[in-house]
Amino acid sequence: MTAKGDSKKTPLLPDDESNGNEIENVNGTSNEAQEESSGIIDDEVALLSLTDNITDQQEVLVRIYPQRWLILIIFALSSATSAVLWITFAPIASLSESYFDINSAQVNALSVVFMAAYLPMTIVSSLFFHKYGVRAGLITACILNFMSALIRFLSTESNSVPRSSGYIILMVGQALGAIAQPFFTNIPARIGSLWFPPNERDLAVVIGSTANVVGIAAGSILPALFTIDNDKFVRMYDLLMTECIWTALVVCFVYVLFQERPLHPPSISESNRQEQDRQKNVIKELRELFLNKSFMILVICFGVLGLGLFNCLTTVMEQLIAPAGYSADDASLFSGLLVGCGIISAVLVGFALDRTHMYNPFLKCGFVLAGCLFIVMLFALRPDNKSLLAIIFGGMGATMLPLLPLSFECAIECSYPISEDLSSGVLMSAGQVSGIFYILVVNMLLDKQPEYESYVFQPVYVVFLVSCVCFMTGGCFYRGKYLRLEAERENERLEESNLL
Repeated sequence: MTAKGDSKKTPLLPDDESNGNEIENVNGTSNEAQEESSGIIDDEVALLSLTDNITDQQEVLVRIYPQRWLILIIFALSSATSAVLWITFAPIASLSESYFDINSAQVNALSVVFMAAYLPMTIVSSLFFHKYGVRAGLITACILNFMSALIRFLSTESNSVPRSSGYIILMVGQALGAIAQPFFTNIPARIGSLWFPPNERDLAVVIGSTANVVGIAAGSILPALFTIDNDKFVRMYDLLMTECIWTALVVCFVYVLFQERPLHPPSISESNRQEQDRQKNVIKELRELFLNKSFMILVICFGVLGLGLFNCLTTVMEQLIAPAGYSADDASLFSGLLVGCGIISAVLVGFALDRTHMYNPFLKCGFVLAGCLFIVMLFALRPDNKSLLAIIFGGMGATMLPLLPLSFECAIECSYPISEDLSSGVLMSAGQVSGIFYILVVNMLLDKQPEYESYVFQPVYVVFLVSCVCFMTGGCFYRGKYLRLEAERENERLEESNLL
């Protein structure tokens, strides 16, 4: 930043770049030369003015770098890997029981440990990011993932026999993966703000946040590739070795290719937020979040009810549909449709949000549609109804998954300029903690659920129905303000007035 009067303000439009124009900085040196010396090439340049909250007017250099997409892809790979480690055993719950000689509650505990560790590790990850930065946090988390995968692999002796105390070793590995998870799931919005301009930021958040869901899909489908003898056995040794090798590769990718942040921010709001970050601390921001009424509605409706239900559904999918006569392959199919349709829908919603920024209307529609389809699924869950169930699970994914980036963006807007990783972390923590409750209750009720030949309304459905009604009703009361957008528009008005 430079002080007012040190140089002439000469805004450069994106089209001017193709003409070879340059912007001179306050020392008279071309910014293009400075960028070449740092090895970074940008594809858009703009010099914008910003009036701060005190009295001085400053100039802010805003640049958009092409490597932002590489940064996003590398992050997405690492986040998806974390999700694979989390969900690996859920779609093969019965086979995991046989291999490790454990019961269904112990299989579910392999997922629950991720949820139990989420809240404390959210605070730890936020403090870590604040002190050491995003790159250091991501590398640390990827190393933890590799250690998790390695220890999980060491719990097996062969494809047919685990090691002595194999389940205990496996749980230690899962715990390391659980420690790493918040480092990935809490920062998609942060990466979007760090690297992307306002007209691409929503799409970047969609890609970053749904990457974890892609990992859930991969983790649901991958185990099915290692089952043999008509799904009676699983090649556990080969499965966990494959995941171990992949996590090692991801560590290398992140260490070599991932950068902390661009030399210049991509937007005025990000520059302003970075300035305010220096004067804030995590505890103060947490207090501000919990006093924010709009944010707390998101915590309850999306976090506690919506995300908790989704985590429960992905964890107990096979156990939920098994009494109706569906297999582990069917569970993988339904999970794949849930996630696959959700990703396509989330990307389309991301494009729409980049153009309209209509976060609140999209959020409310998502709440209502997702809740209704979840209820329809409960009534359609009966034997010999696979085709209809497949369509319903696809529709559920198309309405449920876009709520993840939508809620992140609404949380950022209504709590700006609080750190994105903190607001996202609180939302995710609420879903993880409530997910533990849902899994425990649902698992207890499912153990008492008999197999049936026609539709029978089961006690577990009461839990789902009450949650869906509260989820839809509460979401309609959200009235969050667009504080970040208002700040950006105010800066644009100031810039226009200064140029006149």
